[in-house]
Amino acid sequence: MREQFFRKMLKKIFLLCFFIFPSIYCVAQGVAENDTLIQLLEETVVIARSKNLIRTTEGGKINLTTDNLHQVPSLLGTPDIIKVLQLMPGVQNSGESNGHLYVRGTDPGHNLILFDEAPIYGTSHLLGIFPFFNTDHAKRVEFDKTGTNAQYSSKLGATLKAISNNQLPEAFSISGNIGLLASQLHTEIPIGKKTALYLSGRQTYVDQVLMPIIESMTSDEDEISDLTYNFSDVNVSLLTKPAPKHQVQVNAFFSKDRFGMKEKESLLDGSMKWTNLTASATWNWEIDAQRNFKQAVYFSQYDNKLFINQATINLDVQSDIKDWGANNTFEFELLRIPLQTGMQFSGYRVSPQKIFANQFTENIPQPDNRVDASLLSLFLQGQPQLTSKLRAEMGIKFNYYHSTHASKKKNSFTHIEPRISLHYAPNTSFNSYVAYACKHQYINLITTSSVGFPTDFWIASSGDIPAQQGHHFSIGSVYKPLYNIEVSANLFYYQLNRLIEYPFNVLQFNEIGSFDDDIYTGKGKSYGLECMVRKTGRLSGWISYTLSRSDRTFSEINENRTFPSKFDRRHNLSAVASYRLSPKWNAALTQVFASGSRFTIPTSWYFINNNPVKEYGDYHNAKMPDYIRTDISFDYFLKKTEQKESVLNFSIYNALGVVNPIYVVLDVETSETGNQIKPRARYKKLYTILPSVSWRFKF
Repeated sequence: MREQFFRKMLKKIFLLCFFIFPSIYCVAQGVAENDTLIQLLEETVVIARSKNLIRTTEGGKINLTTDNLHQVPSLLGTPDIIKVLQLMPGVQNSGESNGHLYVRGTDPGHNLILFDEAPIYGTSHLLGIFPFFNTDHAKRVEFDKTGTNAQYSSKLGATLKAISNNQLPEAFSISGNIGLLASQLHTEIPIGKKTALYLSGRQTYVDQVLMPIIESMTSDEDEISDLTYNFSDVNVSLLTKPAPKHQVQVNAFFSKDRFGMKEKESLLDGSMKWTNLTASATWNWEIDAQRNFKQAVYFSQYDNKLFINQATINLDVQSDIKDWGANNTFEFELLRIPLQTGMQFSGYRVSPQKIFANQFTENIPQPDNRVDASLLSLFLQGQPQLTSKLRAEMGIKFNYYHSTHASKKKNSFTHIEPRISLHYAPNTSFNSYVAYACKHQYINLITTSSVGFPTDFWIASSGDIPAQQGHHFSIGSVYKPLYNIEVSANLFYYQLNRLIEYPFNVLQFNEIGSFDDDIYTGKGKSYGLECMVRKTGRLSGWISYTLSRSDRTFSEINENRTFPSKFDRRHNLSAVASYRLSPKWNAALTQVFASGSRFTIPTSWYFINNNPVKEYGDYHNAKMPDYIRTDISFDYFLKKTEQKESVLNFSIYNALGVVNPIYVVLDVETSETGNQIKPRARYKKLYTILPSVSWRFKF
């Protein structure tokens, strides 16, 4: 009798969990069938943790779960959010040793990157080798390519939002990763029942391991030698829930990088230092099911310093940007329409290219290009359900921007930015969208390097430096023919106006002028097709392909003829696969192919009165070799439970040893007559195959 009773109880609990039968009904029925045992079932909680790495939402938006990033092979066995996003459709692979994101033909400075509500202005460690975000601390990532959310619109391109853990831990825990080149540690510390402290840190020991290996593989012509590098970073989050409907979180992040390089052939001896510092505090008040209020304040600072000794040049260049502000958002319903409204304020102090060089005489004054600026924005967004199958997302934003140059010259802009998207979902297997967004950008990145060197710097719109503008159109759909297979396709078109270009690089600059005199203003456009097929299950992964084109037009460049942008990569193909070989073993593979990026090479050089004269053809008339990379990794689980984990990771980055150069050096060949020389491109690489072993743990 008792055995029959328990069988019936298990059956009813099964129905409760999977068919949502009322729990009171289940208990009452079980008691009625056998009055010899009375059992009170107070609450049943079913917790399911998805093994999916990515989740595609409406409008081409993507959510990442960082706990599952280990499904993708990564350099040195350390998960990398940026590297995973570079495998998504519409995101250009930026080449070897580059940690930037190039989304739908825009530039890296066009992306808004937030870490716990604070904007990040320096988003890579050296050459993109190490991941910028500590994935033990950043638990969730939201990535939006369309930009239809009016709340985030201070940049022209995509929005990447990294979010720390906002759940109170049940118990004290320690997790981390110990590898050959870097180690990281993460702790979760409960403080009572309503408060918790999260601490994360990373440290490299590249100088002791990787640099000797690179130098031992160095050839006289093709590779860089005499490198030194180290970085460290710290994340701190304090989370408290003083009342059931209130949550307060304070976050801080600090990172510091140091890099040195010597190249005997070019007599180059240089060093770089760059740091990030952010702090933010947020208060979330869930008033009721329809109303929610969120208030955040933040501070962000990024600075980089470059020191170069080359031949007779002794150069010291420093740049920094400070950003502080506050934003609030109020969510509510009106006439059954979900609405969000709020206000944002940002204050900036931007100090680009403070230059000190030994070839300047003391009587030449150094220009002060510092700009103080502020941006005030008001936004309103709503999601009306037009029909049972058609939903709209409409928003509008008002921006008022004001700047003051160090020379006391003032400027201001006022812009209105409309956003709209329509989402059609006739059933659970298919949905489609069409979207338009107008955006403006007032803080702009000047890119001086095509690789991951921190020589890029930020400038603020002021004087003759305009606010950049973008019109973004996109259309796409997602179809699920089976429960574990998803097929998506998107078309996009970007119209970019008032783009800015700086004609000098880090070693060529106007030592007496201002940026207002040196900035070129032009326009651009990009368009393309994105496709992705994704599968989940024992064999999971995706294949993504992007066919796109990105052009620029500047009256001062290429005689006003349209030319391809630096990162106009026509074809981008990525394949990611993860397979559970057994309960102990998991294997993963990544295959990447991308067309080479663009650069300009002289078509010929001449000597006139013993002075070399370069002759150029079209701008960006040359292309780097196509980028090809194969990564493989294996995880061996020594222990795997919900609370504890011990995993050995074996990975090989660029397993096929394909040479992917990071930049080009121009050599010359002299003609037989001796009065003409012909340029020859020589490609410089940093590394080829990089195997690694790491131990990932949690207890």
